[in-house]
Amino acid sequence: MPPIELDPPGPPGPTTADLSVVANDAPDPVMVNTSFVYMATATNLGPGNATGVRLLFITPGAATFLSAPSGCVNSGTTTCTVGNLAVGASATFTVTYQAGSTTGATVGVVTVFGNQTDPNVSNNGTNLTTTIN
Repeated sequence: MPPIELDPPGPPGPTTADLSVVANDAPDPVMVNTSFVYMATATNLGPGNATGVRLLFITPGAATFLSAPSGCVNSGTTTCTVGNLAVGASATFTVTYQAGSTTGATVGVVTVFGNQTDPNVSNNGTNLTTTIN
C-alpha cells in the first residue's frame, strides 16, 4: 500500500486583530442621584481572529458603580471578559452607574484590548461625557 500524502500545513494566520469600541450613555442628561448606563460594543475588524478580548469601563468621576452583567468584575474599574472574537464578530456589554448629587459634566472611559497586536489603536477607546442635572 503506498504512503498517504498529506498536504503540508499552510502559512500561519494573521497575528493582528483590529479591535474597535463604540459606546454611548443613556440617559443624557441624567438627574442627580438617578441611574444611567454605558453601553459598549467591541468589534473585531480583522484581519485575524482576536483572543483574550476585554472591555474596560472606567467609572465616571461623579458617579458610583451599580451593576454589570455576568462576565464583568468591578474593582474600581469594571472589566468585562469578551473572550474570543472572530473577524467581523461583536460583543456588547452594559454597565449601570448612579449619578452623584453634584450637577455638571462627568467623564468615563471605555477601552477594548486583546492578546493580538492591534494595527489601529486609535479606535480602541472612547470618552463618554454625561451631564448631571
